[in-house]
Amino acid sequence: MKMAQNLPHFALATIICLIASGCTGPPQGTSITGESGGCGDFVAYRFNQSRTLAVVITVDGDKLKLSEEPTLIILGPGTTDIRVDVYQFKEPAGTYFCDDVGGDPEPIANWSVISGSVSITRKVAQPPANLSNATHKISVVLKNATIKHNTTSAVADFGDVRLDDVWVGWYAG
Repeated sequence: MKMAQNLPHFALATIICLIASGCTGPPQGTSITGESGGCGDFVAYRFNQSRTLAVVITVDGDKLKLSEEPTLIILGPGTTDIRVDVYQFKEPAGTYFCDDVGGDPEPIANWSVISGSVSITRKVAQPPANLSNATHKISVVLKNATIKHNTTSAVADFGDVRLDDVWVGWYAG
C-alpha cells in the first residue's frame, strides 16, 4: 500500500525531470531512421528523423582495410581503430559531423557503444559530382549495441542500426 501512495510522487518527479531539466531516458537504435552521411577517412553517421539523435562510426581508414566482403568488428574494451558513439542534440543538427564551418548546435548528451558488433562493406561505385573527391561508398550494420552515457555512466541496450550507401573519404572545405 505504501508503494501505491508514493507512485504519484514518483510520476510527478519524473515529469519535472523530463520537462524542467531536459533529462531523458536512453536512446534506442530503432529511432535512427533518418538521413545518413559520411566524410573523412572515415566518419559515417545516421540521424533520427528530427536530426536530434545520431549514431556516428569513426574508423581509422589506414588501419582497417575494407573490401567488398563484410568486415566484422566485435566492439568491446580492447577494440581499436573504430569508435561508435550516439549523440543527442536539443535542436536539429545539420552537418555537425562533416562540416568545418560550424553553426550546428552542440550535443547535449553523448553515449559510447561499449559492446555489440559492426559490419562494414565497401562498395565499388563512382562518386557523384558534388562529392568527386570521395574515395568509396560503404554500408554499416551496428548490431546488439550496448551504450554507456559519457557523463553518468548509465548503461542501456541500444539495439541495431543500418547505414546504407554512405560516401566517405572526402573532406569538407
